[in-house]
Amino acid sequence: MTEFKCDTRSHGNFLYGKKQSVFTVLYRLYNYCSAKKTMEVNGVDYQSWHEVGHAMVCLLLGGEVELIEFVDDENSIGVAKARCDYPPEIKRAIACGGFAAEYLLFQEGYIKMSWREFTDKMFDNAVRDRISFFDGDFAQEDGFWPKEMDKEFGYFAIRQVAPLLKPWFRVMKTVVRELVLKRKLNSQNIHKIIKA
Repeated sequence: MTEFKCDTRSHGNFLYGKKQSVFTVLYRLYNYCSAKKTMEVNGVDYQSWHEVGHAMVCLLLGGEVELIEFVDDENSIGVAKARCDYPPEIKRAIACGGFAAEYLLFQEGYIKMSWREFTDKMFDNAVRDRISFFDGDFAQEDGFWPKEMDKEFGYFAIRQVAPLLKPWFRVMKTVVRELVLKRKLNSQNIHKIIKA
């Protein structure tokens, strides 16, 4: 099994905090589930899209997804992961799944920033994914990867993987919504959502 992880920073859940009426919670939940909104890069929604991207690529190319979850543990607070089982020939595509999902969010208007700012953020989020894609850590002394490797990874994600995911965008949106609400989806949950 391989786990793909995406780090979170400071994020709250809209259902927690001070006491709220049932109507307030339902209204906020309805707005959350139905609205097209701008996402905070590295927010819970964004991280969910990243992990769902890995999982969907795995499923679409014949692999299996054991689970997608947020891990609440002192050593990895706010870390999201997708645990996938797959044949080696699809490893590189799965590694690009999170990056490709982020690209689709940008393309669909959910991310409001310049392309340059956004690509910088995407590559920051894809360190573990690039290590998986290239079977090694090729960060240089300055902490950056060689530009040629970033281009190869980015082009593969945008030109090969994003087109695979694009027809599934609405399904991914539903999986993301469920993941954010439940914080963990197992294989059975994911397949049920996809078939609906």
